[in-house]
Amino acid sequence: MLITGCVMKCLDPVLTAAACFSSRNLFYAPLGERDEAREIRRSFCDNSDLMATVRAYNAFYDMVNEKGWGEARAWATDNFISVAAVTSITSVRSQLLNELLKIGLVNRRDLEPRIRRRNVLR
Repeated sequence: MLITGCVMKCLDPVLTAAACFSSRNLFYAPLGERDEAREIRRSFCDNSDLMATVRAYNAFYDMVNEKGWGEARAWATDNFISVAAVTSITSVRSQLLNELLKIGLVNRRDLEPRIRRRNVLR
């Protein structure tokens, strides 16, 4: 999956998807609000849980960039997104990217800092 992402030059979403497999679920569904939580998850993508997770993860960090950490946390709560899971996915993404850098599949010059502690490919 990661090698294909490197070859096809779409590594950023593939890194997030791969990290999701090694992290806890981004979305949570409290008792009594499961239908609402399901609808919000579907608003990110109604036919793929993985794509919904990738989109929600990216939306969270877009919110961090635009409005700051506090607003992003509030947005996450409103959208039934676990900030702990976001942090875990970010950590795993970083680990996977570092391994790809070590073995030479990704060149450091191809990275651009997007936000603190997270790089994306140009």
